[in-house]
Amino acid sequence: MSKSNKANEDILNSLHLMTAEVIAKMFKEAQGEPELMLKVIREARGFLKDNNVSADITSNRPMQQIEQEVIKIEELPFEVEDED
Repeated sequence: MSKSNKANEDILNSLHLMTAEVIAKMFKEAQGEPELMLKVIREARGFLKDNNVSADITSNRPMQQIEQEVIKIEELPFEVEDED
């Protein structure tokens, strides 16, 4: 492929941002719908994994807040599959 056929970095960054924004919007729209939420979580997980995104919960305030919200939930509205 010649250099002129490759997307430049700005276009790729823009596409990446748009994908992240769509997933965030999907999370909001899936509230209260367990099956849809599970699908969105899987999409988000794949997106994060594909982009090598990880977080250290001990030094990440937003992640700590999410953890506290999850702890409050007595039972998830869907089954959680182990990765192993």
